[in-house]
Amino acid sequence: MGPELMLIGGAVQAVGAIQAGQAQKAEANARAQANQYNAKVKEMQAGIERSQANAREEQQRRKGRQVLGAQRAGIAQAGIGFTGSAVDIMEQSADLAELDALNIRYEGELRSTGLLADAEAELYEADVNRMAGRNAMKAAYINAGSALIGGASNYYGYKAMTT
Repeated sequence: MGPELMLIGGAVQAVGAIQAGQAQKAEANARAQANQYNAKVKEMQAGIERSQANAREEQQRRKGRQVLGAQRAGIAQAGIGFTGSAVDIMEQSADLAELDALNIRYEGELRSTGLLADAEAELYEADVNRMAGRNAMKAAYINAGSALIGGASNYYGYKAMTT
């Protein structure tokens, strides 16, 4: 019965190698799914960030219009007229208010772009994990084949020595 155990041992090793490969592939696929989920979350966060930046930008523009309105009222109340340095101050205030609004947009775009880059990195990592799972299965099949060949080789080697 000894030589037959060599064949059985090779078969058991082969089955074990395939099961280990399947477990590694399942783990890699689970990581890939987590990466894809994280990518979707980051894409949603990027959209939210962009929307919030747009809202803050519009809020800044409203504040700028309020300040300009208060300046116009102050100039009109003072009776100095809308000429010369009064106009220059109002134009400068309008330019600064618009610059503030554009800076808010720019900051939102930067954050959104960063989140989208993170999402791309997550998708890349998902691809890497899926590839690792496929490679684990290939290695498992190679190890299984090696175990079967090793068991058969031991069996036939033993048989050749005993006959």
